[in-house]
Amino acid sequence: MCVCVCVCVVRFTRFLLFVGYSASDAAELKVQTFCRTVSSFAMEFRTAREKLIVQRQKAASQQAARKGGLRPFNAVDVIILGATLLHHQSP
Repeated sequence: MCVCVCVCVVRFTRFLLFVGYSASDAAELKVQTFCRTVSSFAMEFRTAREKLIVQRQKAASQQAARKGGLRPFNAVDVIILGATLLHHQSP
C-alpha cells in the first residue's frame, strides 16, 4: 500500500509541475488543498457561465423586440384582443 501511495504522490507532483507550479511549491502542496481550489474555481466558472448565458438570452430577446419581432402579451393586449374578437363575431 505504501508503494501505491508513493506512486500517487509522485504522479500528483509531476502533474503540478506540468500545470506550472514550481518544484518547491509542488512538493509542499497537499492534494486536498489543490482539489478544493479546483472545485471552487469550477463552481465560480459555472456561475459566471450561467450568468453570461442569461445575459445573452436577454439581449437576444430585447433585440428581437426592437426589430419588431414577437413580443410577449400583457394583460391589456389580451383584453383588447378579446374585445376585438367579440366585436367581429357578433352579426
